[in-house]
Amino acid sequence: MKKAICYIVGSGKFPKKRFKPEKGSLLIAADGGYDSLKKVGYIPDIIVGDMDSIKKIPKNIPRLVFPERKNDTDISLCIKLAERLGYIKTVLLGISGNRHDHFLGTIQLMARYSEKGMHIRAILNRYDIYAITSEVLALPKLERGKMFSVICPYDRAQGVSLLGLSYEIYNATLTNRFPLGISNEGIGKTPKICVKKGTVLVFVER
Repeated sequence: MKKAICYIVGSGKFPKKRFKPEKGSLLIAADGGYDSLKKVGYIPDIIVGDMDSIKKIPKNIPRLVFPERKNDTDISLCIKLAERLGYIKTVLLGISGNRHDHFLGTIQLMARYSEKGMHIRAILNRYDIYAITSEVLALPKLERGKMFSVICPYDRAQGVSLLGLSYEIYNATLTNRFPLGISNEGIGKTPKICVKKGTVLVFVER
């Protein structure tokens, strides 16, 4: 089990927020994510994928090449590698873009690996997304009016409490058939979400 962070960068929209990986972290490029990293001055430790979207494959960087016809997406292959190497903290970037199916597939992966014990977060241009399973998540102070939404990706998440927000709930059950947790707001306090049983996805506006 590694305490360092594994960053996985896809070929989607790279967040405008300044990217500065923590010292000692692992940097994985999912195929064309290499080009996004190169633009902001970083070289990945390894490139993973079927190499169908990268502009030019560099010869001096380790890579794991897979066939185009496969069951896993490139992001899925990268998360599997992070898990195999013992990383429990993983940050995803470049996962949104024109392929909404890929984006939703990545959200599914976040939920799945959260259930397996991985602390996984995605950074988008406007939002951060967290996947949490049967735990308590305390976040930095959220400005008044900033959006905060919670979605249940599976049948149900039980014992869900939201604190430090405009709309607080206590010991509720969320399901994937009614969006009870959508469009909450910050009130200048530190939001906290508690989940007794199940998995939820938390969307936080920066």
